Amino acid sequence: MNTIRWSADDIKNMTLFEILTGVSARDCVSAGDAMGFLVDENDMGMAIGRNGESIDKVRGKLGKQVFLMQYSSEIQKFIMYSLHPAYVKSVRILDTTNGKIASADISKEDYKKAVGEGNKKITIAKLFARRMFDLSDIVIKTDMSEMPHQNRNARAASSFGNNFRIYETFKKEQSYDKKDIKFSHKK
Repeated sequence: MNTIRWSADDIKNMTLFEILTGVSARDCVSAGDAMGFLVDENDMGMAIGRNGESIDKVRGKLGKQVFLMQYSSEIQKFIMYSLHPAYVKSVRILDTTNGKIASADISKEDYKKAVGEGNKKITIAKLFARRMFDLSDIVIKTDMSEMPHQNRNARAASSFGNNFRIYETFKKEQSYDKKDIKFSHKK
């Protein structure tokens, strides 16, 4: 692990985070209008708070998009945590001439969950990975032919017709009484 040096702003943000959530952050990084806090495995729930209240307070005070990432000393587990809630099939660590690279296999449908809006989440994850594990990059691979849940879209498409017919039947059975302004089902 590299030696981490925090700026005065980093220390101020980590202190604010601790005051608002009750959790000490291991690290924090900033990338434009996004900020990430790295917390221990057992502290994630408390950092989020009931119904997201704690993390919402942090977002409100900082005025930035805030990402929470769960720390693990195991590099593969750390990468999986950082891409959550995307389903990560596997993580491989590759030694290249440009340094160590993590390659994560995910489904095509989970790609947006893994990278976040405007690639902000993956940028934060890469900064943490560089500081914690000296990784030069995280590469996300999407190959539907290898995914265990690859047929999910096919099943959904084939059952669409049935679901649509069920909805139309349900819609016909409903009646709307304008006088009482309530919905009822015919028996």
